[in-house]
Amino acid sequence: MRVPLAFALVMGSSQLQAVDLHGCLVEPSHIAEVGSPVVGVIERVTFERGDAVRRGQALVFLKAEVEQAATGLASARAKAEAEVRSAQSNNEFAQRKLKRSAELQQQNFISQQALDQAHTEAELAEQKLTQARENKRVLYQELALARAQLAQRTIVSPIDGVILERYVTTGERVEQQTIAKIATLDPLRVEVIVPAAYFNKIGPGMSARIQPDLPETPALQARIILVDRVIDTASNSFRVRMDLPNPGNALPAGVRCKADLGLPAVAKSTDKAKTPQVTPSGIFAPPALGAAARTDSRVGVPPPAAKPVAATLQPATALTPKLSPPPQAQAANPASGAGSPVVRQPMSGLAPTKLRLSTKIALGNLAQP
Repeated sequence: MRVPLAFALVMGSSQLQAVDLHGCLVEPSHIAEVGSPVVGVIERVTFERGDAVRRGQALVFLKAEVEQAATGLASARAKAEAEVRSAQSNNEFAQRKLKRSAELQQQNFISQQALDQAHTEAELAEQKLTQARENKRVLYQELALARAQLAQRTIVSPIDGVILERYVTTGERVEQQTIAKIATLDPLRVEVIVPAAYFNKIGPGMSARIQPDLPETPALQARIILVDRVIDTASNSFRVRMDLPNPGNALPAGVRCKADLGLPAVAKSTDKAKTPQVTPSGIFAPPALGAAARTDSRVGVPPPAAKPVAATLQPATALTPKLSPPPQAQAANPASGAGSPVVRQPMSGLAPTKLRLSTKIALGNLAQP
């Protein structure tokens, strides 16, 4: 499973400048997990992790006493020539006998029946010779089969590369498990993840300049060999594969890199979304509308600016609660109007009230994006 990597595609000659691309990674061009084609017991292992191997080099030898004996038997049978030589001699004799019988029959020394018998014997001798030769070919096929079965007891490297992992040891029984992992480091493969905006600007055969993210490592030249024809919908990007020569396996695989394809950076909008800001009064203000002013869709004018938030603190007008006068007081003062004072009777046993806080918050018309 691949994990997201932070990469950059760069451009420039003297000083590389990063542009908005998604990835660049140097990988082995081939990775092979070597297994055994047959079930067996390991007799000898000839490699260690980190060894350089060539294609066809023997890695593991399985025990093969039975296969060696079968190969020897098939070889002896294939080399036997007695059957073929015997059939060939009988055929030559039958042909000579047929020839003499034909001459004698012309001189009326033998009957036609004797000539027919000689002719039949010659045909039978020829068929036996053919059968002996076919048997000879079958024996050679059996010898080839025995040798192939013996060859399966020797596990070889399928590619040129370096041993990444060794999974077995001497005396271990192998069935379907992996024996070793081999990676080809010359050439290397460079995978670049490119935004969709560059799709029509990149093609196979183009050259690229690869700068590995290793100290004191010079930039190298690579060649594009594959461009994906499907763009990933989630990331809006596509992959580009490059072939990077690596003589002597000087550059390790698995390093990040920067790639210079000589392409101009795609222009991007400078209007970036901003997060809401907090005003001094503690109220969240909406994000800015950007460089281009947005207008009201009905009248085509900018929306009104947001009004400031006002907070006022008003003290309570009295420390005692307002109480309605008793009915007797209202009856005693019938002429009192709306502006006449009202007689308030003190109430004994009333606890002091707390300060009443009145806060008014006026919210302005916030501009909507």
